[in-house]
Amino acid sequence: MDINELLNPELIIQLSSLDKKGVLEELISLISEITSATNSERQSISEKIFHREQLMSTGIGQHLGIPHSRFDGIKNPVIAIGIQSNGIKDYEAMDSLPVKVVIMILCGIGQHRLHIKILSQIVTILKKNNTINRIIEAQDSNEIYKLFTESK
Repeated sequence: MDINELLNPELIIQLSSLDKKGVLEELISLISEITSATNSERQSISEKIFHREQLMSTGIGQHLGIPHSRFDGIKNPVIAIGIQSNGIKDYEAMDSLPVKVVIMILCGIGQHRLHIKILSQIVTILKKNNTINRIIEAQDSNEIYKLFTESK
């Protein structure tokens, strides 16, 4: 499965929160709304994402955070992208830089290979032609969507 098949402009937002907890909650709420998740599904997503962050921050450096988890019952992976151009200072990224791009990935329990493929495709896209800075400077979700899908 190609990342272009998974991206949806409705799941790309400019974040209003400036702290990690708020940003993660914004993206969880967005995913829950767009996928029509039940309250218990939303709660499960929240628990798994926050548990994953307690184990180790998903701030991988270069202004990028990639919170991710796998869930039973997910057939097709879901990707939500949030931009906070002012930076999320408490994200605890490996390089200590504020995170500005957060890409949340949810996959099914049995989708380990697909999960790794999605992560690889995202990193490949973001390494090309200063794409991460262009995403941070983008004006709207459609522009960000185009940067991802046309950079492949």
